[in-house]
Amino acid sequence: MKEFFEGWYLKHQIGNRVICFIPSFHFDKKGKVRGSLQVLTENGAGQKIYERDDCGRKKDKFSIKMEDNLFTEQGIQIFFQTEEISVQGKLKYEKWTPLKTDIMGTFRYLPFLQCRHGILSMYHRLKGSLLINGEKVDFTNGVGYIEKDCGSSFPDSYFWTQCNGLEGKTENSICVCAADVPLYGTSITGCIGAILYEGKEYRFATYLGAKVIKYSEEEIILKQGKCFLIIEVLEKQGQILTIPKKGMMSGMVRESPISKVKYQFWMNKKLIFDYTSIQAAVEYKKAPLCDSICINAVQASML
Repeated sequence: MKEFFEGWYLKHQIGNRVICFIPSFHFDKKGKVRGSLQVLTENGAGQKIYERDDCGRKKDKFSIKMEDNLFTEQGIQIFFQTEEISVQGKLKYEKWTPLKTDIMGTFRYLPFLQCRHGILSMYHRLKGSLLINGEKVDFTNGVGYIEKDCGSSFPDSYFWTQCNGLEGKTENSICVCAADVPLYGTSITGCIGAILYEGKEYRFATYLGAKVIKYSEEEIILKQGKCFLIIEVLEKQGQILTIPKKGMMSGMVRESPISKVKYQFWMNKKLIFDYTSIQAAVEYKKAPLCDSICINAVQASML
């Protein structure tokens, strides 16, 4: 049996208060299963490991249990405590907003991929409160986001960002990732990205012809036909999380759930939006430059 993991990322945010839950299952070569739950806030992070008897999930619907912590399509119930962080309470979800089709497209079926990504809900409203380190935080009228991953390992090098509330509207949201993907002894740089803006869905993806002109810890530039997406990380403060490596949570990455990020989207030389958020999430790992083209040169080509 090959090493394998399956995990979810559930983000909850109201203003500058954010909490993310990352439940996951891990299978070693002998078939032994263990669970993991990480909790991330703007101020810190904590993790607990669970034996097989203390965790599980249902195959026919979204329902994940980690001891006294429950994650479902209707909401979550939390009782989590480590030396770093304690959280308890319940949050209810309104109806999820999935993408029209799988974000991976036909690439989901490629056998050599280390990791397959999915977006379950670009946004949904929240109701309820959580007691975080003894402080009651009311998330009512806040916004949620949910994605998932499965495979053997996260890429050795990648950049990811996610943000709800572009231009102050909850339903305007974005998620973008660029990564170096192993391919028969070498690697290619690929990307996937989804934008919901003013009722329309836009997508950037390698399988649609998108090219990663540049990516680093501070910026990403994507080009797809006559469309450009420019993302600049202006400020970030990260927390250390563990990520899958050969099925186990043995890798490390830094994520900032509250960052200042500028998102600029051009289509047919027309600026669709230019928005700077102070509530964006950013995650990065060994992100090298893919090209030396600077942002100014790219912007000049759009005018």
